[in-house]
Amino acid sequence: MKRGTRVGILVEGSTFFLCVFRGFFLEAFFIGVSKADVLSKLEESGVTKEISYSNFGLGREYSGELIERCVRIAEGLKEKLKNY
Repeated sequence: MKRGTRVGILVEGSTFFLCVFRGFFLEAFFIGVSKADVLSKLEESGVTKEISYSNFGLGREYSGELIERCVRIAEGLKEKLKNY
């Protein structure tokens, strides 16, 4: 995978989170109430065309370490949102 390659990671649960990484840096983050909702937000952003790998069927299949990174980000944010 090239350094600037964009990777989309979907984390599913009671809330849906989608991380877009460029290389190993988080470039975009989407939150939704359903998979369709979060994918719609991704589509509206225009980043969809630039994603080369994902774990949700866009581009080539991705199964690397960025999945765990996105899960940690989503869990941390979910915990913070619980307090509001």
